[in-house]
Amino acid sequence: MRSLVGLFGRAMPAGGCRDAFADLAARFEALEHGDDADLHDDQTIEIDFGALAQQVLEVVDPLRRHAITIETEPVRVTAGSAAPMRQILAEMTIALVRRGLASGTPGSGLIAISTDGQGHTVFRVAARDILPDAAPEEVRDVGWSLAEGLAGRLGATLARSPSQPLAIEARIPPSDDGR
Repeated sequence: MRSLVGLFGRAMPAGGCRDAFADLAARFEALEHGDDADLHDDQTIEIDFGALAQQVLEVVDPLRRHAITIETEPVRVTAGSAAPMRQILAEMTIALVRRGLASGTPGSGLIAISTDGQGHTVFRVAARDILPDAAPEEVRDVGWSLAEGLAGRLGATLARSPSQPLAIEARIPPSDDGR
């Protein structure tokens, strides 16, 4: 399915429609990234969320117009929460490129993945530049709705900056019930 989306997307002229196909391909990338489908929901696994963020960036910013740094540390999660967490990170990465750095001008940003002292997994994406066409206040699209729904399912908080530069943070509690 992802290859069909990529094929149609690459055939589109540059612009919103091509971006929408790339975003859809990135969402499929997040779903395909893990090999945890055959595990029990309560099994603990280590996920390289940094590698996922890099793959999503390759899809939504293939020309690497933006200098985005990925800071990551090993994160252990339950298999049952892995897929929703991957999708949340993918949506946050898409929002960074499409809303936080949505300009013809190259910009820079940060994707940080860590855990806090209480065992929460913390995803943070932030634009480092204020660009003329950036629109962080417009992060209210299908992707944001997906991220909000998945965050709610995991008992997580999802917050974004109300103005430029864009900053979004997800704080996902440790799961011991296979959510």
